[in-house]
Amino acid sequence: TKSIVRELAWGKRAVVHELTHLVIHQITFNPYTELPTWLDEGLAVCNEGEVSVEMSSALAKAIEEDTLISVRSLCSPFPADPEEAYLSYAESRSLVDFLTNTYGRDKMLKLLNVLKRGSDYNEALEEVYGFDMNGLDTLWRAHIGAIPRPAAFLVTP
Repeated sequence: TKSIVRELAWGKRAVVHELTHLVIHQITFNPYTELPTWLDEGLAVCNEGEVSVEMSSALAKAIEEDTLISVRSLCSPFPADPEEAYLSYAESRSLVDFLTNTYGRDKMLKLLNVLKRGSDYNEALEEVYGFDMNGLDTLWRAHIGAIPRPAAFLVTP
């Protein structure tokens, strides 16, 4: 019975996750650009409800070992490796939590609307929050207590 309850809970979270993608894609539909993966997945994972112990642990381990994936890398499809993919989801949730808890839900909605217009990721973040992806990476890492990235890493290509 515990197995069925656990599977049912997983199924409910999965349905909420996938429905969130559908709603977000309806709101932001643009045939020329896509959302950054961290934003799309982060919103979906946030809507699932409470952060799982496993997800919190994966993020804490990456902070401790200084193995966090950069925001810029999280814009692309997530890795195939299960551990790296799980960390990508954990970081994405943390990034969305950081933005919504620090700057509010209205700014998140504005970000989605700016991205819908076809703005690139840096332009959209600059317009809504006043910083680009490197700035988001720096502020978020400070927020979660991670070691700052070296300055050379933050040079925009």
